[in-house]
Formats: sequence, structure tokens, C-alpha cells
Amino acid sequence: MINRKDRVENIARTMHELYEEYSLEENWKTQKECRLKDFDDLPEANKRVMRRMAKWVLLIEEEFKNEEEKNPIGRTRLYV
Repeated sequence: MINRKDRVENIARTMHELYEEYSLEENWKTQKECRLKDFDDLPEANKRVMRRMAKWVLLIEEEFKNEEEKNPIGRTRLYV
């Protein structure tokens, strides 16, 4: 099983790639220093932001899992 740190990294990388891809599709100009770069080549501040966002995604996922365990009919108090 993949550990939490690796999951955060994978989500952060995917979020960056998707952000760049979707931005192009919407004719949105992203920051020049980040545009179409591999995650490893991004400025450190950008990588930190993506990792923080990835941690939030995992927290939401965990909350949904906890709610499902408490309430198996699938209703949750978490609204996203």
C-alpha cells in the first residue's frame, strides 16, 4: 500500500498536470515559470501549494470514508 507522503506527492503532481492541461483548453494563461513544466521543475513555492492542496484532498477523502462507516446509507455532513 502506498504511504501518505507518496499519495500526497502523486496527487500534487496530477493536480499540476491537470491544471496546466485544463488551463490550455480554456485559453487561460498560467504563470510563465510554471507553464507546461514537469512538477520537479516547478518553483518550490508552487510545489508546496500543490502539496498542501493534495493534503486537503486526502482529508476530504478520509472524512467521506469516516462518514460512510458511521452512516452506511451514504449520506454525509461534509459538503464540498
